[in-house]
Amino acid sequence: MSVNSRIASAIQNNTLAPCRVAATSNLTLAGLQTVAGYALAAGDRVLVPEQTDATENGIYLVSGGTWTRGSDFNGSDDVSSGTVVPISETQELFQVSFAGTFSAGVTSLTWVRLLAALRSPVSAADLGDATHSVNTTNKYAGLTVPDSTNNRLMITFGALATSPWYVVDGSASITPA
Repeated sequence: MSVNSRIASAIQNNTLAPCRVAATSNLTLAGLQTVAGYALAAGDRVLVPEQTDATENGIYLVSGGTWTRGSDFNGSDDVSSGTVVPISETQELFQVSFAGTFSAGVTSLTWVRLLAALRSPVSAADLGDATHSVNTTNKYAGLTVPDSTNNRLMITFGALATSPWYVVDGSASITPA
């Protein structure tokens, strides 16, 4: 078996079914609500990576009452550290890590965004404006945006509207005013 085949097999074996959205903050795990800008319907799968209590992190099924964990994310054999989950609405990819054996509601889970869809190009003036949507809507550490004014790729290390944008090579920055 080639190296590429082994890597592809490992990824496939450690990838769960997609979630519709990933929460960007702590949620009440009950009721129909809007998450990350998307109105959820009963039965939608949601990745919950930002709970204050990390033992509540995981994949949930939305309902009008209390949400339940996804059937592929509630047993000790369902998930291992390094498992990947795609997010269909935003074309993102998340990976979970934890110590020991997984136990739903007991194990503290840490989720890392591995891949995010590249945002549409914006101007340097937009990056410098703390009220522009690129700075105020779903801004997170690691977000990359093409700067169309200077033909360069910018990345941020903070989620605040005033968090600076850096050229990917670290050569310059723009701080929103």
